[in-house]
Amino acid sequence: MVCVFKCAHCSNDFKRTEVQVDHIVPVINPKKGFEDWNTYIARLFCGIANLQVLCKPCHIEKTNKENK
Repeated sequence: MVCVFKCAHCSNDFKRTEVQVDHIVPVINPKKGFEDWNTYIARLFCGIANLQVLCKPCHIEKTNKENK
């Protein structure tokens, strides 16, 4: 049986090896940069509500936008 995952951005279906888990709210705020260790750890080890499945191209696109 093949597991299929739907990208939260483009809504296309992908195999497990073609997706990545993304933090909806970035671990490091792109506008402020690194804030402090407590904030970093809280965002890194967040609940499932702050996670989404993205295909690799959509994840790269989101990351590039955040890094501008």
